[in-house]
Amino acid sequence: MTNLSTYTEELFKDMYWKELDRKDRINSNLTLPAGILTVLAGVGAYYIQHFPSPQWELWTISFIVLSLFLCTTIVFAVYYFSRAYHLGSAYGYIPTPKEIAQYILDLKNYYASIKEPNVDELVEDDLRIFLVSKYSEFCTMNTQNNDEKSKYLHRSNVMISISLVILFFSLFPFYMVYHSDSKMQKSEIVNKK
Repeated sequence: MTNLSTYTEELFKDMYWKELDRKDRINSNLTLPAGILTVLAGVGAYYIQHFPSPQWELWTISFIVLSLFLCTTIVFAVYYFSRAYHLGSAYGYIPTPKEIAQYILDLKNYYASIKEPNVDELVEDDLRIFLVSKYSEFCTMNTQNNDEKSKYLHRSNVMISISLVILFFSLFPFYMVYHSDSKMQKSEIVNKK
């Protein structure tokens, strides 16, 4: 075995395991956005429950516009988050020990059937080539999946940040609209003479 083949074998193996670690880190980074999205959805539901009657006042219009922007950014954040969660992504994994053992057995049977003298050496070389190709194939697949997940997680985080800014700016109009409703109770003027 040459130095180049040893180098590529170690490189592909290392890259494969690093991509699996990266997958775990990306998945663990999904928890904070999930919690923030839950809070944002709760605030959005509260806004909808206490939505003001349409009036042509500055605070009402600004609250309605900000609420629409908030809902829009929440929808985009949820969409990007669901893409980052990537329920349908298929990660590649090296063959199981049982599959490798079967591959070795098949190689030994093949080389024995054609009466090769160096069966063990040939099997070892073929197995190494097989595993290096699997490391290369699945590392490439996992890298592409992780890149996609990272991209959508980043977009989700951007949308969540924009949602939080909009939420902050919508609090004051909401407060003004919600507390400006005249909740006049029945008043009666009584003349006591």
